[in-house]
Amino acid sequence: MGSVGGIAARILTELGPWSWLLAGLLVMALEMFWPKQVALAAGLSAIITGTMVLTLQFSWLAFNSVPLQLALCAMLFVPVALALLVSVSGK
Repeated sequence: MGSVGGIAARILTELGPWSWLLAGLLVMALEMFWPKQVALAAGLSAIITGTMVLTLQFSWLAFNSVPLQLALCAMLFVPVALALLVSVSGK
């Protein structure tokens, strides 16, 4: 039995961008049970990451690299969370 990180990396590698889209939808579904906009921001970040990996097939960017995909999702989380915060506060 592999570690949780190894299993997640294998799923990301095997399913490719579809795993990001599926994970994003599942995390956004959590928003119904935990309405704090954190799940919404994480889900949107994952969906944007999946869409970018699916559409931008640049071999020199190595989008098939799981660490690069995780970094991209983490970098997208902050601006998405800030945009949601601004839209919810109405300022």
